[in-house]
Amino acid sequence: MTAAINTDKEYQNRLKHFTSLKSKYQATKYNDSSHSSLLYLILRKVDLGIELTTLEFDWLREQELFETVEIVCQQQEYKLEELRKLENEFSHLKSQYQVPKLSGAFKNISIILYPILWKFHSGNPLMDSEIEWLKNNGLGATVALVHKMELERHFFALKAKYRATKYQGSSINSPLYKILNKLESKQRISTLELEWLIKQELFETEEIFRQQESEKEAQFAELKNKYQAIKHSDSLLSSPLYPILQNIDAKNNLSDSEINWLEQQGLSETIAIAQELEQTREFAALKAKYKATEYQDLTPKSHLYKILKRLELSNQLGEQDINFLKKRKLTEIIEIANEKYASTLKFKIDFGELLNESEIDWLQNNRREDIIILAQQKHFAILKRKYGLIDPSLPLEPFYAIMVKLEKKERLDPKLVLQLIEEELLSRGGKIALAYYRLEAEFYEEEFHLDINGIFPQLVVIGAKQMNRNRH
Repeated sequence: MTAAINTDKEYQNRLKHFTSLKSKYQATKYNDSSHSSLLYLILRKVDLGIELTTLEFDWLREQELFETVEIVCQQQEYKLEELRKLENEFSHLKSQYQVPKLSGAFKNISIILYPILWKFHSGNPLMDSEIEWLKNNGLGATVALVHKMELERHFFALKAKYRATKYQGSSINSPLYKILNKLESKQRISTLELEWLIKQELFETEEIFRQQESEKEAQFAELKNKYQAIKHSDSLLSSPLYPILQNIDAKNNLSDSEINWLEQQGLSETIAIAQELEQTREFAALKAKYKATEYQDLTPKSHLYKILKRLELSNQLGEQDINFLKKRKLTEIIEIANEKYASTLKFKIDFGELLNESEIDWLQNNRREDIIILAQQKHFAILKRKYGLIDPSLPLEPFYAIMVKLEKKERLDPKLVLQLIEEELLSRGGKIALAYYRLEAEFYEEEFHLDINGIFPQLVVIGAKQMNRNRH
């Protein structure tokens, strides 16, 4: 059923298409409307721009479709004429833009090359991707020419903008091009350049420059007042103060050298304003980063600014900071802070450093047992190497606790040590046993004022005898 519906729909579409083509090419007097008609095939070919054969033209004349023949002939003649025009235009563009003769496999690049050249020739700049395509296809000379012409176009536009069109030269090496570029970027031109403009009688361009200078002088005076630098007497645009104040006004942070210069000039108020603006921008950025934009205070004196600064350095927040955030319902910052501090501790562990007791307490209080376990495993691996335990299957406990006590010089349970030696989990002459005996010797030396050098070997022997007694 579905197939029948689709077939019927296709038939109706073809019928409409045939009717439309007969109207377009003035063949309506041909009565056969079947889409299997030869006329339908001929008109479809014509509409697609495919040339008709002599036999097809003869058939049209036999059907007395002379108007159709005339339209088709005109259309094909127009097509041939347009093709010749396009070829001539493309040939001219290739010659103008120094495209070498293309042959073989390179002929296919014409499909892309023609619209690129046409686009540029029409006055539109090329995109970076188009320039790159020209380079990749060995058209370096074309790229160089395009670049040169773009600069010349830019020069022409600047001459129009700054009323210097009476100057006839178009070379980008002309002094005028450099001067106009300076005017465009609001840079000062030198005395020699100004004299050159006057010599060339480019008085309107000179007037534009003087107007720019006047506007800059007014801006300089306004900036000095705005940023409390009036006591600096130098009002020349060449003064280092002018670009510094422009930097402040453009919301740029000052460099150390700029701050040093302001200090030397005694402009402490200007420095204070610049630093406060810098801190305000930083505060706004930190609030956005740590999702605290609802907090209205923007002044750097805010306690939140200090908190976020500490947080940025991955420092742990104190109890006072946490209470401040909770009171203002900024709990999301606390979560971010905790996660950052946890990451800092994890990085410390990965770097091979040990956690101190306060850091471990923090992890326990914040239920980060995963990091505590990671720290223990890393520390365990270090201690195993130190005490010569190379068995990879050695369990964390009780050996980790034993080695930690040895590191802290805390006494061990003699029964536990002897039991582990007896079970051959510890070597009698191993580093753990020897460390244990040395700690015992130090204990006896302190308690009973004995000579550690004399008692240490004896403890080793006593330990061995104790182990043998336990065996028997």
